[in-house]
Amino acid sequence: MDFGSVSNGQQLTIVCSLKIFDAEQSAHLMVDTNGCTFLFEGLVSDEFQSFTILKGVLRQQFPVTMVSSTKDTVIMGHRRPSWDSLLSSIDLCSGFGGLAQGALASGFSIQVAVDQNPKMLELYSKASDAHVICGDIGSDDVLCQIWRHSGGAATVTSGFSCQPFSRLGDERSKDDLRSNCLTKTLRTAFLLQAQLIVLECVSPAAHDAFVKGELDHFVKCTGFHRRQVELKLDHIWPCRCHRAWWVISAPDLGPIELSPWPMFNRSNM
Repeated sequence: MDFGSVSNGQQLTIVCSLKIFDAEQSAHLMVDTNGCTFLFEGLVSDEFQSFTILKGVLRQQFPVTMVSSTKDTVIMGHRRPSWDSLLSSIDLCSGFGGLAQGALASGFSIQVAVDQNPKMLELYSKASDAHVICGDIGSDDVLCQIWRHSGGAATVTSGFSCQPFSRLGDERSKDDLRSNCLTKTLRTAFLLQAQLIVLECVSPAAHDAFVKGELDHFVKCTGFHRRQVELKLDHIWPCRCHRAWWVISAPDLGPIELSPWPMFNRSNM
């Protein structure tokens, strides 16, 4: 957030943390992710480490920046991450739940699954008791639903749309509207203050300039670590399927190293 780019009276979205709590709930001193301090007029709880303020209103820029809540404002609180919250995940662009099954096998629990295809979510629900949401992850209404049902989950997974980067999808990259699935995934993860993000897509996406640009921008703004690998299923199983994977982790977690699968020794077959 750059307060200088917003006019007084305009709505804005801010991720911030509490610097000084006002017990009288008059005006709290907050600091945003850029290190800028401001006063916030609205009800917040000191049990949370950070907050996402949706549709706050900038009252004034000078001499002290002040943001106020209105009837339309939504305040989402985020607690300090724990091992339990890291092992609790939100499955975006979930499809029928293939990525979620791998997460479950790795010890994660899925709290929320989101997709725009109701038939996929119906299938998803047959193998998972996660709360399902049918909608666009770029919508603030969907974002609020995710937050309400996620129980503080600190991990986000997303098999973002492969068509813009696939040969079968004409490889139109950012010129394909579906490419915004990645942008929306990263925005959702940031606004929910996720600490771990796992992304999957077709292999050509790993070399796409748009994908690289979006991920570069995210890690530059957040300080997160990014690791990438291409996994080839035919190395370990008689099936040809190549996928690019990314693990993006918060500074406190440090980088999580990835390595390709070892090739199966066919001489022993």
